[in-house]
Amino acid sequence: QRLNGLSINNSNIITNLDQFQTLTNTEIKNKCYDSEIYGFNINRFHENCDGYPILILLKLYSGEKLGAFTSITNEGIKNVFDEKSLLINFDKNEYFILEKENKECFVYSHFDKFPKFGNDLVIYQDGKGSYLGNNCYKLNGDNNKKLIEEKEFEIDVMEIYKVKL
Repeated sequence: QRLNGLSINNSNIITNLDQFQTLTNTEIKNKCYDSEIYGFNINRFHENCDGYPILILLKLYSGEKLGAFTSITNEGIKNVFDEKSLLINFDKNEYFILEKENKECFVYSHFDKFPKFGNDLVIYQDGKGSYLGNNCYKLNGDNNKKLIEEKEFEIDVMEIYKVKL
């Protein structure tokens, strides 16, 4: 089953991303990956989403709804400092921006992994993930505000959208 042409209107996680699109000066194009269809299949993710900036939407088993955005294209193996990248807690309407430029604060792209956002947010192939704190991404410079409380989490649904800058 292909996902071409599907829009944010058919998301099972978030229905309105107007604020995200305004903040990032982007346009959500179409869903290229859905874990409810493909499971946590790295190859299917790369087949469908490589070559585009992406927005990842996560609904955790805890109920929390998170997002991660990168303006770089996800293909090959590379570490890129992406000053436009964001982490988002949709439940709290909080946007965490990249505040450091160092060797640990890159968006990591690899042909056999999901994107990694510095050492802060990592998504694994088994539907699990980790949040290692505000090493790179901060909410308005506030080091105490966390994206989520858990260091380890399980993903209920993951959707990935192509984005036009």
